[in-house]
Amino acid sequence: MNSDKGKSSLASSDVIVIDFDIPFEFVYSIATGIELLDMIFIMASVTWKVRIVAIFGIVASKYIQGYYQPTTRELIGINGTTKAPVMNYASETSLGVATIRAFKMQDRFFKDYMRLVDTDASTFIFSNATFEWLVLRKEAFSNLTLFTTTFLLVFIPKGFVSPGLVGLSRSYAMTLTGT
Repeated sequence: MNSDKGKSSLASSDVIVIDFDIPFEFVYSIATGIELLDMIFIMASVTWKVRIVAIFGIVASKYIQGYYQPTTRELIGINGTTKAPVMNYASETSLGVATIRAFKMQDRFFKDYMRLVDTDASTFIFSNATFEWLVLRKEAFSNLTLFTTTFLLVFIPKGFVSPGLVGLSRSYAMTLTGT
């Protein structure tokens, strides 16, 4: 009977991910990709040499994601296996709270629960660490593009490009790191 509850909880969690998280992440990824391409297009239209650096940055980012994605999949799988016992333990403890109090075993159950939470939290920390690893490397490539754009804009002959376009390209280069 208890295993059915665990499967039901896990199944409802999967349905929530499929219904809400995946469509949101898909739309967010598409919007960010379009924004990124727009920024690179605007910067490249002002300083065409940025295309070389942008292509290098995109290839390097895809290469880095090749390391990141398998690690993240494993950590998400491990996180799912460590989260299920926490939820199961909490639900079973709440159902048997009268018996636990009758035998004065609250401390033991609380310590067991905290041990399960610590195990679950450790995988969550590793997931965040791998994400920060990816972000750090992607920001390095974005900063390289920013530096190259700035360098090229400084050394463009005066009057070759209007100052408005230079400012536009520079502002997009600054927001590239955030994107």
